[in-house]
Amino acid sequence: MKKNFYDVNDAGKTLLWCLILPQVLYLVFQIILMAFANGRELGEMMEITPIAIFMTMIAQIGFALVFWRTTTHTSPIPAAKITVKGFGWQNALVCVLIGIVGLFAFNPIANVFAEGLEAIGFKLSEGFLFDISNPFMLILSLVLLAAVPAVVEELVFRGVILQGLRKQF
Repeated sequence: MKKNFYDVNDAGKTLLWCLILPQVLYLVFQIILMAFANGRELGEMMEITPIAIFMTMIAQIGFALVFWRTTTHTSPIPAAKITVKGFGWQNALVCVLIGIVGLFAFNPIANVFAEGLEAIGFKLSEGFLFDISNPFMLILSLVLLAAVPAVVEELVFRGVILQGLRKQF
């Protein structure tokens, strides 16, 4: 019978695996890439779109695997106390506005930081990971870089870890 709560043990194991598994997946995937590189540099391999997408999503894949493993003995929705009640279009609009303001407010700060790194000799990558001039790639980028990480990380950190630690304190 599945339990309807997370405990401290679930929270601790989940946090530990969330720290370890994405790093291990990244390392294994890099080893596989180097094995099939055929004389190419790793940077060249990263320019191939499916590989770039997978490398971008590796942490979320690791978090999703940890969440799936944690929920094998637990009913995830009741245990994580997930509800969308009270989240209306006003809250969604506020979130979008905060994102837009944050983008314009922090972009100059990020540019100054990047120029400082270049001034001390650190070479930054050029351009965006995906070609966002194509509408399909723009939507795919928004989903892969914004929506999926937000949902998966909320499930793991707020759902499992926070609910597991809440009973402790």
